[in-house]
Amino acid sequence: MDLFGLVLTLKVGLVGFCCNRQKLSPCRFFAPSALSPNHPRKPPCAAMLLILLLSGAAAAFVHPGALHTADDIARVKYHVTAGDEPWSTAFELLTQNSRSHSTWKPSAHEYIIRGSGYAENYGSAYNDAAAAYQLALRWLITGDETFANASVRILSAYSSTLKGLQGSTDLYLAAGLYGYQFANAAELMRSYSGWNISSQHDFGTMLTDIFASV
Repeated sequence: MDLFGLVLTLKVGLVGFCCNRQKLSPCRFFAPSALSPNHPRKPPCAAMLLILLLSGAAAAFVHPGALHTADDIARVKYHVTAGDEPWSTAFELLTQNSRSHSTWKPSAHEYIIRGSGYAENYGSAYNDAAAAYQLALRWLITGDETFANASVRILSAYSSTLKGLQGSTDLYLAAGLYGYQFANAAELMRSYSGWNISSQHDFGTMLTDIFASV
């Protein structure tokens, strides 16, 4: 298992993925309810997710292997291209979100700070992680490398800038939330030829040294 897989395994149990308070969750068109009309809409809880992870711990990690598999991506791409619902409408909503635009500019800081009484700046991290993820989705669905390059710019901005996490005990929450979100975006981008191996290694080192070590 490489660095991305390691951090994903360490952090995924801490995060109720896709169950956030953002205005738009692009995961909607990957959700089970979009794949089968009879599937319940209730998202999996973190405990159930952790149990599933532990039960399959001996299995080889297959990339991409965070929120979406290669089969998931291929299925959604097929339905979006065909104009099928609800995939088509969900993808249109994704394109309307400012974080999915290739003009998004990252705001990486040397330290992500979270905690009452501290000069918090963690909003930049979760917005940039969401942008890297949404741009990765647009690249995978459309094949337009403009979005891939924009996603890589965000990831590289953090691997070249971030030195650590600071704040109250909330910094542990920041490690679990944003570390996972950045790792998920990187998982989707790792196959992009425009993101060289050296830069991927730098990003993986950042995940391990700064997020997984907390």
